Amino acid sequence: MRPELQQAPHLRQQLVMTPELRQAIQLLPMTAAELEAYLMREAAENPLLEIERSPFELPSGLGFAATRELCAAQPLDPRADLRLEVMLCGASPSVMLAANLLLDSLDERGFLPSLDAVLAEELGVDLPLLRQGKLLLQSLGPAGFAAENIGESLLLQLARDSVVSADTVRIVEVYLSKGCPSADKVAALLGLPKPEVQKVLADLQRCSPSPGGAYTPQHTVGTVYPDICFVKTAGHYHAEVQQPAVNEAAMRRLFQELLAEADQGTKVYLRERYHQGMWLAKAIKQRRATLQRLALCLIKLQYAFLEQGKAYLRPLTMSTVASEVGVHESTVSRAVSHKFALTPQGIVPLKIFFSSHVHSLGGEVASLAVKERIYHLIATEDKKAPLSDSQMQGLLAAEGISISRRTVAKYREALDILPSSHRKTWTGLAAR
Repeated sequence: MRPELQQAPHLRQQLVMTPELRQAIQLLPMTAAELEAYLMREAAENPLLEIERSPFELPSGLGFAATRELCAAQPLDPRADLRLEVMLCGASPSVMLAANLLLDSLDERGFLPSLDAVLAEELGVDLPLLRQGKLLLQSLGPAGFAAENIGESLLLQLARDSVVSADTVRIVEVYLSKGCPSADKVAALLGLPKPEVQKVLADLQRCSPSPGGAYTPQHTVGTVYPDICFVKTAGHYHAEVQQPAVNEAAMRRLFQELLAEADQGTKVYLRERYHQGMWLAKAIKQRRATLQRLALCLIKLQYAFLEQGKAYLRPLTMSTVASEVGVHESTVSRAVSHKFALTPQGIVPLKIFFSSHVHSLGGEVASLAVKERIYHLIATEDKKAPLSDSQMQGLLAAEGISISRRTVAKYREALDILPSSHRKTWTGLAAR
């Protein structure tokens, strides 16, 4: 029997990344000022667009329009060369699209969010394609780049010089999960020779914790414009998202006026521009809604900070907020990127709400809150007899914050404060 080619219909679910969906994803990481600069460029190409600027003004009287010039010149994209390599690598268009979308999802260390079905749905790309895009980025970037976590990144960096054995994987996993213990402890836990463990740990010391740092966009902050304002009225906080918008009513009116007098060719052009403008308006509304939901969640989870300051920040992860809001963790990361909030405690970066934790007798405490407490202790100390790190450790322990002297020293250094031996002649704390 001679084989024949046949056509048969079948149903298959597939996520498609439309230009409109991609546009919505790209708008979320923009600050309000960057968004206005972007809209001004769009309006220059679309005669139907009319932009409504935010009427909000800072207490100093500095309005939104005054920040436009600061953001008109966009910073160079450090990922431009990598995007070019993706385009020239010879991969399929769908894999190249997935790789470019993942590039926009990288954090400041060069790590990707967890690749799962939720992220695939949000990006509009099938999960297998995302994984192929990830492998493509890893092949083009430095060793350890585009990993989903520090463990994967370290193993990729170790694999750069030699084959990674099963024992090496176990050593790295135990080393990270147990809080970086000594070689003796790791060897005892795994029943491996100490020299073998020492060699792997020595190799880890040569690895970079931020292999993709060179690909992080550098935002130079001039005048800070708050993207979200936390306002308290009648005893309750509410959030106001500050962003420009597209005047849809004006766009419809102008479209109808021009359409009535246009020839057939111009009508096609006008309909195309109208469609683009309405999609842009929808994407901006979606951005506002996402930021609004995020802000309301932060009011709920960080209420004590809004009321009393940094010392009352609670430990909070983006994963927790993502679960509360009902989005992927990478969406939260993009939403808070390079944005600021106006709060009763001043203008602060949104990332301040997300703080790692330290263990204490009273439970977990945000590391930023501990730093704030250390700052206060030093600010109120006797300048003739400054507090040592050990003394501060004891004072914090009395408050239920149990951390090591070494951690106290690390937090003090992060605050740009000198050790006690150098503070006797120091007249004041560094400005914050």
